[in-house]
Amino acid sequence: MPAPSRDEPIQIWGSAPSSSALGAARHSVQFILRVSLTWPRMMAKGTQLPPIIHPRQLSNGNIPLPLANCFSLAKMWDGQCRGGAGIVEQTVRREVQEIASLKFRSFDEGELIAAVQALTIYTLILLFPCNEQMTVSLLDDKLVKHLKTIMHYVLSTGMVIEEEINRTRPLWDCWISVTCKRRAVLGLYSIYWAYSAYHGMQGFDCSELNHIPAPAPKYLWQATTKEQWESLYNRWLAQWDGPYYRQGELFTITPGVRMDKRAELWFEEVDEFGMLFATSIKTFERGPEFTVSPENP
Repeated sequence: MPAPSRDEPIQIWGSAPSSSALGAARHSVQFILRVSLTWPRMMAKGTQLPPIIHPRQLSNGNIPLPLANCFSLAKMWDGQCRGGAGIVEQTVRREVQEIASLKFRSFDEGELIAAVQALTIYTLILLFPCNEQMTVSLLDDKLVKHLKTIMHYVLSTGMVIEEEINRTRPLWDCWISVTCKRRAVLGLYSIYWAYSAYHGMQGFDCSELNHIPAPAPKYLWQATTKEQWESLYNRWLAQWDGPYYRQGELFTITPGVRMDKRAELWFEEVDEFGMLFATSIKTFERGPEFTVSPENP
């Protein structure tokens, strides 16, 4: 199959989707890309962090190198002069290559998480290297292969910690680490899904994510001290009857104005990152039977 051009999307499935399905899919693509594209700008401006990065990762001044480099490149991307997109793109590609050149297998847990967070931001920058760009750029095959390899490796390092399985309270720093890892992986998956849908391509197979906890409650993510977080986590454990709410459960929510009690409780607690994923999740189940025309992105 020939690669799609930058101007003409392709149609992979033969059957035409209904207008309502196409509209829902187009909305999901637009929503994910519009919202996630604010993340590198957040990093560049420095007034807030993207919802895949926790403030504690930066609190001791010893930022993991992959993330420190990402902050610098986000500022370079945001502050580019007219005609400077090519330089930004080349620099970001070199950094992705540096992470992907098997170096990531030697990272410790903190560095690996920072690398996935950085790759998520770099993917966004490569999709929109120019600040004035109104269409979604194509990623080259080598880069996509790197992303898939790294994602597969990260999933193999564990996405759930023992305390979550046993319904006990973990250490705050351990919880932050695994939560950041899940958010970065889920963020990258969602962005790549939107990119694939836009260009009529096949997305990542991330069925392995179905068993992991859905994005954590806003009040746990935003807790600023160990004592505050431990108190809130104890209350969170007490109100959940049964295991943690799994990512895959979001796919089973049936149509209607009400949801089952577990789903309602999760939505009651979720932050904007979880809502970004939840509002689009039903279209994630669909294959690339639609494309989003560059003339009407």
